[in-house]
Amino acid sequence: MEGAEERPGEATEAVFSIPHIVKGFTVPEGGQLALAGYLESWTEVNKFFDVLGPFFQFVARDVSAKVGILEKYLHGTNGERYSTVQSMIIYERDNGLLISSDRPSGARTLLRLHRGLDYASEFVKELGNTSVENNFGRRVSEIYLSTLGRLQNKILAKTISGLLLLLPPRKTLLQRISKRNIEVERELLRQFPMMSESMSLAYNKTQQIYEEYNILDLP
Repeated sequence: MEGAEERPGEATEAVFSIPHIVKGFTVPEGGQLALAGYLESWTEVNKFFDVLGPFFQFVARDVSAKVGILEKYLHGTNGERYSTVQSMIIYERDNGLLISSDRPSGARTLLRLHRGLDYASEFVKELGNTSVENNFGRRVSEIYLSTLGRLQNKILAKTISGLLLLLPPRKTLLQRISKRNIEVERELLRQFPMMSESMSLAYNKTQQIYEEYNILDLP
């Protein structure tokens, strides 16, 4: 984080693991998206969010709360029903749990995480783009408005897009997540395309699943 005591060459690892993110977001050939892997990847992505600054720390807390809800179901009495995204949807649909005042719906909670994955994927792509060094905040604000911002009310979307304009320079963010180690930073830049692609593929698969069950508009 900005102001930390790390010196160039001191740290040996980034604050999060891209291989772990890629592994959890990998869509198997059978098409059954494992909820455990999905949540493990989001937990790792949250480490990334947590060091980007105050705004993203707020996002990280929200993600952590949603992951916690889903982990509770996954490891609870009916955990086997939550082994995959598909089995969770079927179980909650058949038991009238998709919309319930008694408990947060797992499918609805995952849908909120899913909507943010599209933006996160594009954000990572831009973080690895050296050509946006001088207008990084503007670019990620535009990306937000074209992805997650489209699904939020106009006042909220305008507020968030304005906050994103105030993001620190791209180089500052890279230093935060690499702990100011130039070799770690270079390795992150090498792996960012792989991270972004895995997030995009997981987003597309989840979008497909929710479309198939016609629940993309869960309230």
